[in-house]
Amino acid sequence: MCAWPDKTRQRLTRRAAPAIHGKEKDEKADASAPQEQGLVKGASDELMNKPRWQRAIISFAGPLVNLVFPILLLTVYFVAIGIPYPAYQDKPVQVTGLPPNSPAAQGKV
Repeated sequence: MCAWPDKTRQRLTRRAAPAIHGKEKDEKADASAPQEQGLVKGASDELMNKPRWQRAIISFAGPLVNLVFPILLLTVYFVAIGIPYPAYQDKPVQVTGLPPNSPAAQGKV
């Protein structure tokens, strides 16, 4: 159980879980938020104050990094450590026996 002051700040309200969206906002404050030409007023470095093309680049940059980084990470891993393989692959081939009528036996391998 969590307790927060209500909107009038006179008493505490109790809830089973905090609100997902964070702090509660007054509906009046949301309705009176100043907007000019579709842009929300605020700091110049906020996402919604950027031009649409910059917001698109920012939106696609995160998933792009999620695709590129694992490839880069695995490349560095396999270059540094390598892919394990059995030791017999490092040794030359040894022929231990051949069928008597095979072309290899006739060629005296």
